[in-house]
Amino acid sequence: YFLQLHHLLILLYPLLTASDLQNFSSLGMVDFYPVPHYTNFPFVKSVEKIIAQYQGILELYPITNAQAISVENKNVKVLS
Repeated sequence: YFLQLHHLLILLYPLLTASDLQNFSSLGMVDFYPVPHYTNFPFVKSVEKIIAQYQGILELYPITNAQAISVENKNVKVLS
């Protein structure tokens, strides 16, 4: 799970843009994969690549910059 999520993050955010990121310790708090910036410039191609590669394999939740994911107990909703 962690390695798959780490791979998704690397596809979306090259390490050079997150050079101050020291670890991924907060990951793993949910059992799905948020995919931020869906349809938003300049991440359109990166997000499309992630969805094409992992759709049907991982539980993806693509969200735009105008959306959020709400998690209450086991209920997950995309909010606009």
